[in-house]
Amino acid sequence: AGTRASKFGLTGCITFNDLSVKSLKVHIQDSMCEDAIHFVRTKGHIESVTVINTLADAIDADFSDLIFNNLDIFEAGNDCVDFSAGTYQIIKNKFHNCGDKGVSAGEGSIVVLDNSEIRGALIGIVSKDESSVVFKKARLLNVDVCLAAYKKKQQYGTARLVGENLVCTSEKYFQQNGSYLNY
Repeated sequence: AGTRASKFGLTGCITFNDLSVKSLKVHIQDSMCEDAIHFVRTKGHIESVTVINTLADAIDADFSDLIFNNLDIFEAGNDCVDFSAGTYQIIKNKFHNCGDKGVSAGEGSIVVLDNSEIRGALIGIVSKDESSVVFKKARLLNVDVCLAAYKKKQQYGTARLVGENLVCTSEKYFQQNGSYLNY
């Protein structure tokens, strides 16, 4: 009691742990877990993921090396995607109503977004704690803050967030001293 993890220490309704995946397709709806889908030390290619109505994070990935072809997320109670300590590429994503961040990259992760659409989030794209995020095309609609780059955890350094071809309906950006933000 009092923990968000299962008796095995896992936080995902679906957890991919220490695996290689190829052309994976996942659909999950009405998740009540800390993470609808959790990737831990997983490598490979994910063809498509659809998450509809999740209590907290839709996708959480740690220590992984993943390429996502297509991500569709509707109604995430917290972050639509939360990446830590790995390398991640999203070819195309459509996120609708992320409770906190659309894309959150932390703990030294490297994230590349090719064609990103986020409709509804407190912050569209975040790079923090020695992470690097590069986006090639991003449409951030109905967000409070478009982009943010900062250091959150003491043991990490500053962050980097760069991109081109940005459309954002907000005029707010956050760049902590020492972090790099260029769009």
